[in-house]
Amino acid sequence: MSNKEEPELSEEHYNPMPKKYQVPLYFKLINLIFFCLCLISYGGFLIYKKNIQNKFIKDQTNTHINLSKLTVFDTVNNTEINLSDYKKDRFMLLNIWASWCAACVHEMPSLIKLSNALSDKLSVVALSIDDEQEVLKTFTHNQENLKILWDKNKISPLLFNIKKYPETFLLSPDNKIIKQFSGAIDWQDEKILYDLTKNF
Repeated sequence: MSNKEEPELSEEHYNPMPKKYQVPLYFKLINLIFFCLCLISYGGFLIYKKNIQNKFIKDQTNTHINLSKLTVFDTVNNTEINLSDYKKDRFMLLNIWASWCAACVHEMPSLIKLSNALSDKLSVVALSIDDEQEVLKTFTHNQENLKILWDKNKISPLLFNIKKYPETFLLSPDNKIIKQFSGAIDWQDEKILYDLTKNF
């Protein structure tokens, strides 16, 4: 009986290189088509959402708002007032906001400048829907023309049918919505100023 030496096996035998796997072309095409369909669907959703928002804003225009339902708190004088009594027969720019809303806080300096520039023609009110009054002290300091009020009962979102902030409404002397501005606005922008002041 002969003793034959077994051939020495290489490292590659025990640890073979992984086989190269090529993704089939049809699988790549399916993934590409799926991605394109998702992209188209998302784009369609954004357009649909924008159209709905524009239709809603258009439907809101010339709507009469019963401001007598809106009792708010004057954080400077610590008194409750009715917004209709404060507004009287003037044009009012009503900004509905909150201190936890970054876009709202970013917009505030521009809104202050607007209130100072148009104080003889327009009442500018920033109506907060914050949970606590204390957070408004930072914003009410040294404000002459911008009136910061607190809607502690959160009636304004229901009255104006809004779910995001900031939302700003230009109200006529007879309490009709003339114009609605959605999102944070640069109130020093010439086009915005024209769009606003052409109404009064």
